[in-house]
Amino acid sequence: SSAGEGSSIFSSGLFERVKSIGRSSEKTRVYVVKDGDSLWTIAAEQLGQGVRYKEISKLNSDILPDEDSVRAGMRLRLPAQ
Repeated sequence: SSAGEGSSIFSSGLFERVKSIGRSSEKTRVYVVKDGDSLWTIAAEQLGQGVRYKEISKLNSDILPDEDSVRAGMRLRLPAQ
């Protein structure tokens, strides 16, 4: 009887964790870079604080080799407000 209860608790926790991961990924937005943009200006305009540029950099590390490689037309993921 106790083994069955343990399995049920484990399964429930696992499903909650998956739902939580799904919700957090839905909170990201996409921003298309314009001429003259930098991570700092994007963070200031879209997130309210230029210092949050590091969050954008981390979210996009797969397409941004460094923080100065922002080009017009790039599609950057932005964190939730």
